[in-house]
Amino acid sequence: MEKIPRESFIDPALKQMAYDDDALPIGHNQTISSPYIVAKMSQIIIEEDKMDKVLEIGTGCSYQTVVLYFV
Repeated sequence: MEKIPRESFIDPALKQMAYDDDALPIGHNQTISSPYIVAKMSQIIIEEDKMDKVLEIGTGCSYQTVVLYFV
């Protein structure tokens, strides 16, 4: 996750909050998940040895998808 600039996935006006452990609005009543939630979901996928494919539904701003790509 440290290689992926979270601020690239949010409104530039919220850039100073990009790494706070909070969900942030991304428009259309949607949010980008907090860094802790993204890390926890990614950890669960990594720990499950049989998961070689992931279907990401409702990606919103695609941050979680990009994180999973680099896992």
